[in-house]
Order: sequence, then C-alpha cells, then structure tokens
Amino acid sequence: DTAWKDMLESDGAIDGVLDALTLAGQKNRMSRCSALLREHRANLALAERHADAARLIGAGLRGGLSPTEFGEALFDHAAKAWSEEVWWSAYTEASGLEEGCSDLRAAWTKFERLLAYQPGSHIFHAGGWGTGKVLEIREADKEILIRFHSGREDTFPMEGAVDIFQPLSPN
Repeated sequence: DTAWKDMLESDGAIDGVLDALTLAGQKNRMSRCSALLREHRANLALAERHADAARLIGAGLRGGLSPTEFGEALFDHAAKAWSEEVWWSAYTEASGLEEGCSDLRAAWTKFERLLAYQPGSHIFHAGGWGTGKVLEIREADKEILIRFHSGREDTFPMEGAVDIFQPLSPN
C-alpha cells in the first residue's frame, strides 16, 4: 500500500503497479486494491494519461474487479487514449471491446494483446513457426502481416492473431 501511495503521487511509469495487480489477482486479493485503483485511475485521468488509466483498470478487471463498476471507465479511457488511431475501429471490433459488451475481461485482454501488435513488434508462434515480426497492420481488412524467421510472410485475421501468437517484449 505504501509503495502504491508513493506511485500515486508521482508521474512515473505504472509497470510496477500492473505487476502488483497481476499478483494480487493471482492471490485473490484484488478487493483490497480497489480503493487505491480508483484513486490512481482518477489521478491518471487528471494528468490525461488515459492509456495508463485503461491499462490500470484492465489489470484490475483481469484480477477480479467488477466489470460493472469499472467497465464504463475502462471504455472511456481506452477511447480517449486510442480512438484517433487508424486501427481503433478494427481493434475494437476484432476484440469485442465496446460499451456494454457481455465479457469485458475477455474483450479487454484481446484488445490489449492487439495493442502489442504494431509494425516492428515481435511475436512467437508456439505451433512451430517460431518468432516473427509484424510488418503491417491492415485495418481495412482486419489483418496483420507477419514475417517469420524463416522468411515466410503471411497475413492473419486480427481475431485469430490474439489466440495464436504471443507478443514478445521489446526488451
């Protein structure tokens, strides 16, 4: 709690908080985090850090917080952060992330994974194709073009890509 309070007062990266929320969810302790999450979300909103606010809420939802309580804020922050991007409509449609969607946790998880698929990012296909590099996002066709380490290039529907590829960290 103390470390999170310190983070609330800074304008630093939220990666540590996201990791802590993942752990809290795994240990069924997310209910203890909801008050601090609300406060942190409000601070991020005031600083117009809507992408961070959306990721914070998303981590809380994946950990077990109520979609009813946090769903509207999640969609609002996501829209403020990314709705001007050319891929916004394609990503929201492919993930199912929309106001009032029936399974917000699953929709956010898919949307967040799609966010990782940007030109130049790397993926892993566990089914044998190995690593690949995202070359292009084809919003109009809702497809992602990937070149694998073998040199093979192929396009994949966005909806399927979230299920068959693991995004790799840029580090």
